Amino acid sequence: MILGTPGFIGSRLVEARLERSVSVRALVERVGVSAPAIYSWENGNSNPKPELLCKLCEALDVPEHYFLMPVEQEPGSAVFYRAQRSTSVAACNAAEAKLSWLHRLGTVVGQNISLPPMNLPTFSIPSDPLALSDAEVEDLAVQTRRHWGLGLGPISNIVALLEKHGVLLARAQVDAEALDGLSRYFPDHAAGLLSANKESGPRSRFDAAHELGHLVLHRDVDQSRLNKPGEWRAFENQAHRFAAAFLFPPEAFRSEVKSFSLDGFFDVKMRWKVSVRMMMMQARRLGFLSEEGVTRLHINYARRGYKRNEPLDEQLPPEQPRLLRRALELWVAERGHEEVCAHLPFAVRDVVTLAGVPRGLLTGETAQVLKFVPAPAADEEGPSRQDLPDGGASVTPLRPR
Repeated sequence: MILGTPGFIGSRLVEARLERSVSVRALVERVGVSAPAIYSWENGNSNPKPELLCKLCEALDVPEHYFLMPVEQEPGSAVFYRAQRSTSVAACNAAEAKLSWLHRLGTVVGQNISLPPMNLPTFSIPSDPLALSDAEVEDLAVQTRRHWGLGLGPISNIVALLEKHGVLLARAQVDAEALDGLSRYFPDHAAGLLSANKESGPRSRFDAAHELGHLVLHRDVDQSRLNKPGEWRAFENQAHRFAAAFLFPPEAFRSEVKSFSLDGFFDVKMRWKVSVRMMMMQARRLGFLSEEGVTRLHINYARRGYKRNEPLDEQLPPEQPRLLRRALELWVAERGHEEVCAHLPFAVRDVVTLAGVPRGLLTGETAQVLKFVPAPAADEEGPSRQDLPDGGASVTPLRPR
């Protein structure tokens, strides 16, 4: 007689509950078991009978084989949140679970379609990264550009650039307005979530560069240090400085910004695709503006109503991740949607959210699959042009394994 579900992974139940923001009490009502039973499953002390497993799947909207997926052997780094401290624990837990799902989806897709290998630079970072000076942080940002052969010019598409170098990205709705993004370093592919709540391309680009700063500078930081507000703020400030120097290197900033005024910053905004607010802060960091000068600019900036939307933002929409979408399109083209869905570890709606694919691709409602066009090599000014005729943004040719 079968007493349970062999191979059931209790940590998967915890993860699914957090991602769905479902409490143990709510799950008890949906599944019809006691709270101790739920905790026993989550702790690995027992596992649900097949009929209760079906109820769990219905309650959390996950396929049965989700609970049988092995846990990654190599744990990732600390999870860095670009969020205000007021963001709720529940919102952070849900976002962290979604980030883990993104990494897992990339792992499954990568077993069938060759994804770009991760190519993040490895620098000699002190055991305590907070020992780095501001100038050293900025220099590491420029060295990261050099590692990728970017030179000092504008980066045309930072999302495509990160995906080209093996970072899994998704743009997803999160439950907290103040949560801009989060990232985690895994040995195979780093992963990052960018908030879909933002409509400003320049600000979203800064979020992506900010997460890159964490992946380069802070991959060995212990999670416990992020629970200390002072240290968390210091790590965030380092990532801010890295992002600004990566997007608009100090040497280029000195040569291209002719007037350290709002109008002067707007003159270069379209070329560099960064916000005026970021340039104001960069000017202060580099010594072009005093604290008093920055304060006056901020007052003028707020008076003009730029805090929520800057002029020209409508011409610079947020950059969209394309890597997993194109990989799934290729996989479906090769194997068909039914076989692909049988291997995917999550419900269709989650894959649609994480990979940005049309729902019809996974349900068979449409057979349209984008044509794959290898992108030309990137030049020294930044990644090659991503606006392919099919509307995609492939920076690396993908192929079935």
